[in-house]
Amino acid sequence: MTSSFTCAIWLFWLFLICVIVHGQILDTTFDITENEPANIVLPNHQESLNDCHFRYYEFGKSSINKPAFGIPAYLREFAHMTAIGWSQPDKTTMWNCGGSLIWENFVLTAAHCTEDANNLPPDVVRLGDIDLFNDSDNQYAQQITIVEIIRHPEHRFSARYHDIALLRLERKVVFVIADPFLAHKPDKRISTGLHDTVAPACLWNNDEIRFNTLEATGWGDTGFAQSRTPTLLKVLLRPVDREECSEHYRNIRGLRAGLHDYQMCAGHALMDTCPGDSGGPLLVKLLHNTRVTPFIVAVTSFGSACGLSVPGVYVRVAPYIPWIQSVLKANGEDGTDWIFEPQACARKYVNLREYEPRVQLKNMGTQQQLDMTKAH
Repeated sequence: MTSSFTCAIWLFWLFLICVIVHGQILDTTFDITENEPANIVLPNHQESLNDCHFRYYEFGKSSINKPAFGIPAYLREFAHMTAIGWSQPDKTTMWNCGGSLIWENFVLTAAHCTEDANNLPPDVVRLGDIDLFNDSDNQYAQQITIVEIIRHPEHRFSARYHDIALLRLERKVVFVIADPFLAHKPDKRISTGLHDTVAPACLWNNDEIRFNTLEATGWGDTGFAQSRTPTLLKVLLRPVDREECSEHYRNIRGLRAGLHDYQMCAGHALMDTCPGDSGGPLLVKLLHNTRVTPFIVAVTSFGSACGLSVPGVYVRVAPYIPWIQSVLKANGEDGTDWIFEPQACARKYVNLREYEPRVQLKNMGTQQQLDMTKAH
């Protein structure tokens, strides 16, 4: 069989997977009752099949290694995504974990990401950078020193529980405030030398996770016994029942009491998170008016050998929001309850969010709200 024919077959299967995955997404429906507000935050699950060629065919031709059918992310898609690094004596940096910017000077990650194999803490984070080893996309990257590591007080390195931590940064990130009516026209944006490739994500504060599909991102291994990717990749995962998931993690070291209710599982037959993705987000993108807001549902904690169809384990963020608020308040930040409400958080950085032109709006007085009869 010729290499060109093999490549064609490979790309055909990639395209078919794209159609299947996106087809499921396009079939997603929402049960909206008469009592629910018109400007409800909606899952941004409906994507056009027109991007299949771009996301699968073009990248399928490249030399980029991907986790089991991982999809390369594009600039601004995950503006909260943070690489967590350990500076080396030779002036290089080992980017061994991921995290999420949730405040202008705080990154959320996994507690086990606060020490490496030599018991050394990370000392730097990098944001606004898709390819960690390519200078071509460094124009808007921000690299900031970590000044404090705050692990959850109940976490122990000998166990896999309460695997969550906050990193306090030396300074707040910097970003540009763009004209909301020009957000979809990059050449018309208001710029101060930086770009809205960096923006905090929101936290999903509800114990109920009602989404059929979630996304995980990272620079981790590209598969079992494979090398790490220099390019940020995303995978589509589905929540897995905890009882079903527990069958895969019986007699696992550090899980003496089994999986707790503040842990959740997610997986996919072809996609998975891998070593190096730890600390990164499991998230859902929600639409608020014409803007896409990322909501962190959980933090990547641990799993079996990646890419083998075994669900990974994640730490849900909702049970830890009171702790996160207490840390923010202790550092002079406004961690009041209302700021963590979905609508309030979505509005806070609205001008830094991705513009979604496919959502049609109707005018409600001086406000624009989602027209539920026309929203994609």
